[in-house]
Parts: sequence; structure tokens; C-alpha cells
Amino acid sequence: MQVSELELFKEASKEPKFLYQYTDAQVMKILYKVWSGFTKFIRSLIMQGRNVNCMEFGRFICGSENKVKFIPNQKFLSSGGFSSHLEEEKIDKSKDQHISYSAIAYAANLDREVVNKAIKEIIGTAIKVSSSGRNVKLDMRVGVLIIGNKTFEFKYGLESGTRAEGQRSPSLSSAKTPSTSRCTIFRPDSEQSAGYHPSNPNPRYQGLSPVKLKPIPEKTSETSIPWPYLPEAYNDKVSPGKGTKKLNIPPPISARKLLNDQRAQIEQKKEKKETESKQAKEYENKLIKDINQRLISDRESKEIAEWEKKLIFIEGNKKQLREHDEKRKKIKEERNKESYDYFPFTHGDALEQKQREIKEEWQKEMNQVREKSSSKARSKLSDSYIAQYPVWLKQDEYAPIRRINEDHVEIVMDQALQRYEEQLQKIEEENVKREELNEKQDNFNKAFEKLKSKEREKAIRENENILREQMKEKKLKKKKETTENKELENTNFGPDEGVSELMEEAEEQAKIKMELKEALQTQIKEKHEKLRKRQKEEREMDISLNQLFEEAWENEQMNSKLKSQANKNLYKEVWLKQMKMRQLQNNLSNE
Repeated sequence: MQVSELELFKEASKEPKFLYQYTDAQVMKILYKVWSGFTKFIRSLIMQGRNVNCMEFGRFICGSENKVKFIPNQKFLSSGGFSSHLEEEKIDKSKDQHISYSAIAYAANLDREVVNKAIKEIIGTAIKVSSSGRNVKLDMRVGVLIIGNKTFEFKYGLESGTRAEGQRSPSLSSAKTPSTSRCTIFRPDSEQSAGYHPSNPNPRYQGLSPVKLKPIPEKTSETSIPWPYLPEAYNDKVSPGKGTKKLNIPPPISARKLLNDQRAQIEQKKEKKETESKQAKEYENKLIKDINQRLISDRESKEIAEWEKKLIFIEGNKKQLREHDEKRKKIKEERNKESYDYFPFTHGDALEQKQREIKEEWQKEMNQVREKSSSKARSKLSDSYIAQYPVWLKQDEYAPIRRINEDHVEIVMDQALQRYEEQLQKIEEENVKREELNEKQDNFNKAFEKLKSKEREKAIRENENILREQMKEKKLKKKKETTENKELENTNFGPDEGVSELMEEAEEQAKIKMELKEALQTQIKEKHEKLRKRQKEEREMDISLNQLFEEAWENEQMNSKLKSQANKNLYKEVWLKQMKMRQLQNNLSNE
């Protein structure tokens, strides 16, 4: 049973040894690209008559009659444990062309390290599959390499013919590309001069051409060689067929010129990318500067408005305080203008003393009147006036009328006490009003600060949304520009990659990330459960050890208590015995 290349690639993608960081589909794609470029590079060199030296397999040598020989190297033989009876031919190895992995990597749009790993993956999988009893068939484009269990066989696959006559298999030499869709590229004799042109049968300086070129049909079969060719795949001459028009085709581009052109293109792309990035950075800096200026102006306007509100609030408070002070001054002045102030209560004593003095004065007047009434002294007052208004009823300078009772002091004191209580009540009401005003002011400040913070958060959110929208627009614009400027060229040796393939690849990468995330989450959960389980076991162990230690300590304490009690009992018995002995001794001594 033979295993084809695709089956081999599928087998390698299941358990990759070197490309383990990629998914199965990515490994399959990389192996296909690398193997296609690898075999086409060998084929292009063989078609130019060069020997190819590959360090993974061996040497591919162009023999007589356009045949290719395969001589394996020691590395290939030792890797698979193969036994080879081929003898090393004495061929100059200085003319060998080594495989350029950089060119393959450039054509496949991969890294050189990935190309080396892919070749190793293919060889390792082929040896692994062959060791299981199945034969692996590898199409080298110049022949077929069949690898079995510790055996291998190489079958040459090119058509026989004389290379000096420039004959080739159309299936291997022709390719329909955008620039050479109506012509077939051939390589004539390499010994001819560079000035030779196949459209002229009789060159000017070299006479008749000794080479007779065979006509080639206009329509040739197409191969799967993608555009652009590798530098080694270009031919030097173009040979028309019989009965066709002479073609004036310019000479092909040399490898150095092609390399210089590619370098110039790379430099141009780099410069273009740098200018675009520079312009993008300038645009971003300008946008950020405008946004910062707008934010600063908004902040300043908000601060000015807040400062004006604070000033208005402070002026209102000052106005209220001034009104309150004026009111207090007015009340104080009114109180100062009062004739009698019976507060504090010591004024009542002075008033009683005043009343006593007035009473004594009136008593003196009464005594004088009594003496005058008994005497014969003349009175200046008329009898009618004296009859109506006695002397002791004349008007006093302190009061217009005479008071009959003495309870007016108590009434005045009650009024003073009532005024004092009213004053205290007013002070208390003012304090309550002041507290209410302060509370209202605090609530107003809190509400103002809350509103201010909400406005600030709203402004920040709006700025964030604006920035996000601008970033999205910028990304979409950049993506659109890149898609518009992108040249639809196939730069690899594998299948064409379109938008759908790239989207599938992105979806696969996202799927891989999600799988990795889920795996990490499950791993974290398992680790957390293990940690909790271990902590629980350690805690149970600690609890059991604590219980054991407590039991041991209690036993030790109990033993120590028992020992101390036993010692006390022993000491008591000894002491009692000693006391008895002493008592007996005393009794004996007394007798």
C-alpha cells in the first residue's frame, strides 16, 4: 500500500513534531507550500543542466541522455536506517547548486526556519509511516522517490532526449502566466553567445546557426508553476516554430537585476509604509491635540462657571449674615433704650430699697402734716385744694399716681422673666433656623458636587465614545486603503488565498484561542480544586494533630496532678508518722 503526498501531509498534521504550534489545517497548508516550492526549485535547476545538492536527501545529478540520478547522503541513510549499494560517482561537487531555503521561504511567504522545520517534518513522517509497512511515494518533479521499510527506490520521470538540442517536455517547461501567456520559453544550447537571437536564423557575426530548433506547438499544456518564477526558472532564449513569424523579444532579466528590482520595490514599499505611518501619527497627534485643547477649554469654562456660582453663593451668605448682624444691632439698641431692665434679678432689690426710701419720705411728710395740722401755721394751699387733694396724695416724681398695693414689683419681675424666656426662645429659634440653613447649604453642596461628578463622568464617557468611533473609522479607513492598494498577486507556490480563506484562517485562529482559553480555564479550575482539596486535607490533619496534642497535654496534666497528689499523700503520711514519733518521744521524756 502506497501513501501519497497529501495522505502523508495529513498524517504529519495529526501529531507534528516540529510544527506543533500550528493547527492541523495550518500544518497541512505549510507542508503543501514548502514541498511544492522545494520540488519546483529542484526541477528548475535540473532543467538547466545543474546538479542539485540537498542536505536532507542527497544529490540529484544530470546524467547522459537527460536522465537524473539520485545519490543519497549519509544523513538520509542514517535517519531511516536504509541500506544503499550505490557507489559514489566521481563528479565535481563544486558545480553543485545547493537548495536555497530563503528563496523557497520568500515564494511561500514563510520564515526560513519554518521551511526547514517543514522539510524535517515531511522526512520524519515519511520514515515513520514507512516503518509501519506502508510505502511512501514522494513526487520530486524530476522523478519519484519511493520509501519503504529500510529500503528506498528512485524512478526517473523526465522524458529522454538530448539536452544539447534544447529539447524539453512541454508539460515541464511551459507555464501560462500573465506576462508569457502566448509564448513558450525554451533554453537553447548554453555554449552560444549572449548576442544570439533565435528569431534570426543567420546571425550577423556567427554565421549559420549549427542548432536546428524543433517547432513547438503554439498551445502547450499548463503546469501548476505559479507566478512569479524563481530566478533559476527563467530561460535565456525563445525559439519560434517553423512557419511562424519572427518574434522580437527582449532578452530576459538577469537574476541580479531582478533582485535589484525586488529590493527597490521593497524599499519603495518601506518608504511608502513609513510615510503612511508618519502621516497617521501626525494625524493622531493633531487629533489628540485638538481633543486636549477642547477638553482644556471645556474644563476652563466649567471652572469659571463653578467659580461664579461659588461667588454668588458666598455673596448671598455674606448678605444674610449682614442682615442678621443689623437685626441683632437693632434689637440691642432697642433694649438699651429701655428705662427699666429688671434682669438680672438683683435690680428688684434696688427697686424695693427705692420703695422703702419713698415710704420713709412719705412717712416724714405725713408726720410733718400731722404736726402742721395741729399747729396754727398758715398753709399756702387753699382749703378746696386740700380737701380734694391731701398732701400725702400729691403726685410723685417717679409715678403719676399713687399705688395702693405692693404687688407691682412682682408683676414687673414676671414681665421681665417672660421677656427673658421669649428672648431665649427667639435665640433657640434662630439657632434652629441657622442649623436648617446650614443643612440646606450642605445638601445643596452635596447635590452640586454630585451633579458636577455626573457631568464630568458623562463628558469622559462622551469623549471615550468619540475616540472609539474615531479609532474605528481610522481602522476601517486604513483597512479600506490597504485592500484598495493591495495587488492581487499569487506570491507563493501553494493554492490561492482569497478573502474567504483568510477569514477562515482568522476564524480558525480565534477558535484556537478560545480552545486554549477554555483549556486554561479548566486547568485553573482543576488546580484551584486541587489546592482547596489539599488545604482541606491539611486543615483536617492540623485539627487531628491539635486534638492529639490536647489529649496528650491533658493526660500529661492529669499524670502530673496524680503524681503531685501521690507525693502530697506520701509526704502527709511521713509527716504524720514523724509527728507520732515526736509525740511519743515527748511523752517518754516527760515520764
